[in-house]
Amino acid sequence: MSKADNVIEGPQDHTGADASADHFGGLLEASNPVSNRELNTLDDPLGKNPAIGEWKLAWITLNSTNVTPIAQRYRRQFIVVLCRSFLAYGWPTHRIEAQLTDVAECLGVKAEFSLLPTVIFAFFGDHTGRGSAMHVIKEPGGLSLERLQATRNVLEAVTQNQMSAYVGAKALRTIHEADDTYGRKTKCLFAFLCGFVITLFAFQGAAADALIGGLCAAGMAVLSLYLASENPLIAKIFELLGAFVISFIARALYSNTEHQFCYSAIASGGIVLILPGFTVMSAALEIATKVLLTGSMKIVFAIFRALFLGFVQTLGSDLYLRIDKNAMQQRRSPKWSWPWYFQHPPWWSQLFLVPLFALALSLWNGQQLSWVEKKTVIVMVTCAGAAYAANTIGGQHLTGAIGSTLGALAVGVCGNAYARIFKAPAYVLMVPGVLLLVPTGLTAVGGLSKNYSGGNDQFESGLNTGLAMIKVSIGVSVGLSLANFLIYVQWWKLFCFLGLFKRWKREDEIKQRFQSKALFTF
Repeated sequence: MSKADNVIEGPQDHTGADASADHFGGLLEASNPVSNRELNTLDDPLGKNPAIGEWKLAWITLNSTNVTPIAQRYRRQFIVVLCRSFLAYGWPTHRIEAQLTDVAECLGVKAEFSLLPTVIFAFFGDHTGRGSAMHVIKEPGGLSLERLQATRNVLEAVTQNQMSAYVGAKALRTIHEADDTYGRKTKCLFAFLCGFVITLFAFQGAAADALIGGLCAAGMAVLSLYLASENPLIAKIFELLGAFVISFIARALYSNTEHQFCYSAIASGGIVLILPGFTVMSAALEIATKVLLTGSMKIVFAIFRALFLGFVQTLGSDLYLRIDKNAMQQRRSPKWSWPWYFQHPPWWSQLFLVPLFALALSLWNGQQLSWVEKKTVIVMVTCAGAAYAANTIGGQHLTGAIGSTLGALAVGVCGNAYARIFKAPAYVLMVPGVLLLVPTGLTAVGGLSKNYSGGNDQFESGLNTGLAMIKVSIGVSVGLSLANFLIYVQWWKLFCFLGLFKRWKREDEIKQRFQSKALFTF
C-alpha cells in the first residue's frame, strides 16, 4: 500500500480550506483560480456538476488497497501543474527531476521525467502503453522568491497528506494567477536602488556615477516591465539595445564633463540586473551535482550572453568615439579638487552598502518584505555579506577566480548550515548572495566595461568579458561543490574511522548527532 492510499480527492465542502488559504499567505487569496479554462476546468467526478467555489471541495474516500482512476487523474494534474510552477519560479533545477520522481512515488503515480532548460517531459503510466500519457510542459524560466516558497509549502502539505492533490493543484494555480507583490513602479525603484548601490562599492564609482548608473538600471527595468512584456520583438532585443545605449551615454558623459564621470562604472552599473547571474548559479549547481546536459547548456549560454553584452557596449562606446573626435578614451583618476560627489566613497561605506544591495536585489526578485519574513530576509542579507567579504579578501590577496570560489563557499556554508539547523530552504537563502558574486566577481577578474586605447583593442575588451564570465562560473561551481561537501558529507563516519569517539558509543548515536535532513540539498 502506497503512502498516498489514504489521500482523499475530488470536490465537496471543506470547512478547513480557509485555514489552508491563510497558511500560504496572500498569494493563495489574491485571485480566482477558475479564470483560466485550460488549467482549471475539472469535471465533476460525481456526475452531478455541483457548484464549486474557490475553496469548496468534495472528498471521495478511497479504498485502502488501491487508487481510483479519478484520484489518479487528479494526482497527475497536480504533478503537471507542479512542473509548470517549478519552471516558472526558479526551483533549483538540479533537484527538479529527483523531486518530481519522489512526489510521484509518494502519490502512488507511475511517472518518469526528463528535463531540458525551460521544458519538462512527463510520462505517466507503465511501459505497456495501457493508460499512459505524455505531457510536455514548457514555461519561460524566471525567479520569484515569494512564489517559490509558497510552492514549497503546497508541495510539503500534499506529500505529507495534509492536503489532497485536487486542493494542491488549485492552490498552485492560485499562486500562478496571483498578482505580484510589488507593482511595476515599485520594481523600477528597486532597480534604481540596485544600480545606484552596486556602482558605488563594486565598480568604484562616485555618487554622481551611481546616480547615472541607477537611472540606467531603472530604464532597463522600464523596458523589461512595460515594453518587453507586451511586445515579443522588443523582448528579444531590449537587453542588447539597452546595453548599447547605456555605453553610448556613459562615453558621452565621460568625454564632455572634463572626465569627471567614470565610463566603466556607469556602463557596468546600468546593466547589472541583466547579467546572467541566476543562469550561472543554476548551471553551477547542476554541474556540481553532475546534471551535465542542462548545466553545460546554461553555462555556455551565460558565457555567450556576457560576450554579447561586452561587444555591444564596446560598439556603443566606439560609435561615440567616431562621432566626437575629441573624446577621451583613457580613464583618469579623481582629483582632490573635484567635488565630493565625484570622489570614491570610503571603504567603510561598504558595511551598509552591501546589505542594502542584497536587500534591494531580494526585493527585485520577489521576496516579500514583512514582519513574518523578517528572519528570512536577515539571513539572506547575512549570506550575501559573507559572500562579498570572502570574495573581496580572495580577490585582493589571491586572484579574482579564487575570490569567486571563496565567496561561493561562504554563501554555501552559511545557507546550508542555517537550513540544517532551522529546517529552512537553503536555496532561497543563498540566491541573493550568489547573484551578488557575478558582478563583483567580474570586477575582480577584469570588469565588464573597460576603457581601451584604440585599434583592435576594443574587440579584445569585449572578448575579455566572456573570459571573465568563464572564470566566475568556474569559481562559483567549485565553491558551491565544496560547500556541499562540507555540509552534507557524513562526518560521523569519518570521525568513527579516526577514532575521535569512544568505542563504547554506538554508531547510530553518532549518526543521529551529526546527521540531519534539509529541505533543499545541493
